[in-house]
Amino acid sequence: MNPTPSPSRLVYGLLAVMTIFTFGGPFVLMLVIRGGEDSKWPPDRPIEWFALISIVSIVCLLVAAGLSIRWWLPGINVTEASAKKSTVAGRSER
Repeated sequence: MNPTPSPSRLVYGLLAVMTIFTFGGPFVLMLVIRGGEDSKWPPDRPIEWFALISIVSIVCLLVAAGLSIRWWLPGINVTEASAKKSTVAGRSER
């Protein structure tokens, strides 16, 4: 039985950046929106809209990268991984 390969540093880096933007993004937006004439929704300054669109776009890109990581990360072949049968107690389920 082959040991499971350990995830690369890129996977952990992507997870860390996703965590920072997912949890930190709303706080950054709150700080940016509070700086205008009206601290309520909707944003009244262009910088507030820029911050909102930027943070939402970055989070969406990071989520898409996390969901598609098996396609673009070197060393992981999707066809090989999906073709392998699961094993129970060392036996194949054929």
